[in-house]
Amino acid sequence: MCLSRPENEVDEETTRLALAGLVAGCLTEEDWIVDSGASTHLVKHSWMLYDWEECDDPNGVTLPDKSTLRVTRRGKARLRVKVDSEAYWIELRNFNYAPKLAINLISLGTLMLQGCRLANKNNRHAVMIDDDVVMYFQIKQNVLIV
Repeated sequence: MCLSRPENEVDEETTRLALAGLVAGCLTEEDWIVDSGASTHLVKHSWMLYDWEECDDPNGVTLPDKSTLRVTRRGKARLRVKVDSEAYWIELRNFNYAPKLAINLISLGTLMLQGCRLANKNNRHAVMIDDDVVMYFQIKQNVLIV
């Protein structure tokens, strides 16, 4: 006999376990996944947002298994990046805060709609706008990581 939850119910433990195998030995708390399947940018901690507004959207984000993650805030986030030996902050708009999210996600589709593209620059993988590098990323076990 198999016990199951209603189709759209997700608890924190399930969400964290879904990425546990991926995170173990591969990703750190500071890593951000650049996700081609994510429809929106997502943060796992509310303090990462600024200029945010409250929202209570229980069906805010649909996961690949068709379950949903509640979104409670929308706003902007800053990400510390290093480009060509210089560290600086970039601002990303249209971020959602999902309290039960396991790891921060940057939506590749959202970046592309904002004029960014992926390219190789100086033998490194980069997110670029025109000829300017916005951030470099690396690939860890087939996952794009900032």
